[in-house]
Amino acid sequence: MRSTLAFCFLIMTLAMLMTPGFGTAQELYPVKLNLMDNNGGVLSGATVTIVGYGTVTSGTSGTVQMQLKAGEYDVSVYYLSMQVLVGSITVLAAAEFPLKCAVFSVQMTLTGLPSNVTLLGIARIAGNTVTARGNGTGVLRFPQLPKGTASVLAFVHDRGTTRLVAEGDVEVNGNVVLSLAPSFDYRIMNVRVFDASGSPVEGAVVRVDESLENATDVAGRTVLYAKDGSHHITVDFYGNKVLSDQNLQVSRDDSWNFNTTVTRLTLTLFDEGSNPVRGSSVLLQVGDHNFTLTTSSTGIVELSQAPYDLTNGVPMAVAVIGNVPSSFAFKGSPVTVHVFTHGLKLKLEATRAYMLGPLTIRVEVYLGDVIVKNATVQLKSGGTVVDKGTTDRGYALLSMLLGLGSQVTVTVEASALGMSAAQDLTVGTSSLVPMTMPLAFIPVIMFEVLRRRVRDQLRKVLPAKKRKKRRPSAEQGENA
Repeated sequence: MRSTLAFCFLIMTLAMLMTPGFGTAQELYPVKLNLMDNNGGVLSGATVTIVGYGTVTSGTSGTVQMQLKAGEYDVSVYYLSMQVLVGSITVLAAAEFPLKCAVFSVQMTLTGLPSNVTLLGIARIAGNTVTARGNGTGVLRFPQLPKGTASVLAFVHDRGTTRLVAEGDVEVNGNVVLSLAPSFDYRIMNVRVFDASGSPVEGAVVRVDESLENATDVAGRTVLYAKDGSHHITVDFYGNKVLSDQNLQVSRDDSWNFNTTVTRLTLTLFDEGSNPVRGSSVLLQVGDHNFTLTTSSTGIVELSQAPYDLTNGVPMAVAVIGNVPSSFAFKGSPVTVHVFTHGLKLKLEATRAYMLGPLTIRVEVYLGDVIVKNATVQLKSGGTVVDKGTTDRGYALLSMLLGLGSQVTVTVEASALGMSAAQDLTVGTSSLVPMTMPLAFIPVIMFEVLRRRVRDQLRKVLPAKKRKKRRPSAEQGENA
């Protein structure tokens, strides 16, 4: 009996040690990352991604702080949308790590400028704009530009007029020092952009020869520069072309007005039952822009200005928040769209929850009142996926092995029809089936108990001479 109980205790101990989450939580250590450019300057506004932790942004001091468990972590840093560092850190205790990033300085000198002009600079890289101001000696300095190709523009401001005097691309692979001779042959192009109703368009991007570009202000105005000659002009709005190709002849400072294919967008939204979607928050995707709007009492949403195409329509999409988007094409007229409104819902039921045994959860996925088949579901514990499946039978059974404890909280995630949903479930283990060992060992213990009882009963029933031999006396021993 003792050997059997010892064996069961050993198996039970091994099961507890192998159970996920059993034991003391791993200690967290304070970790500080100091971000700096190639010259040792503080790098603020950089995006730091730590695999297994998350993404943070460096503050004005160039530092980020967090709590991490012991281990090795992959780290990547982005600055102005460009990757400037890939590496790893090893955490064994509280630590501070310096991270030198591929961010450099660019200094540009313009020779022969009049002493009474103000020098301005713009550097564009990966869609981001960095500005600089001259120091009065014809020098422009951009102290922090990420590794990559930067488009640099230099302007002079004199007597109320700003004029482009130099432009070019700079390969930033280290600290850059260059000299440029300014050119005063650039003409000023004053441009205004209007929609189909004659209202100014704010945020339209006007390009000259696909090299110089600028966005319009609230009055639809922008300023561009070009030398004498013929130049190709394009206008984009929310990533869509809204002006037929134009070729302009430039010979002096001049002004141009452009009427574009931009107009008011009116959407009427209906749900799966063809009822107006009233008072709902919706996400409208127009080109490279997203808008969050609210439907009216009649299911209508409007955008004051949107690009359209009379022939093929401009592709767009709209969705009630949390649901799969519905696509449509905008040709300039009011549009009616049917959208999903219910979203995915989860119905969870713990069918078994045994301490030191299995937890089984029945998962059903619904869209409104309709059950969704072939949805992908997964069970997470502590952020780790421990089981996954599909609702091909209208439901899925997910399971995991539990440790000690009166209750456990797990997360079930589901995805289907381009939508996703997640729900936490807290299960009380001891209140359902209180146990102190795995079910597999209960028959062993019961057998041992029954064997002992049968042995005791047999001892009472059988004659004593059959149960025990007499010891020979001392006299009998001598006679023998």
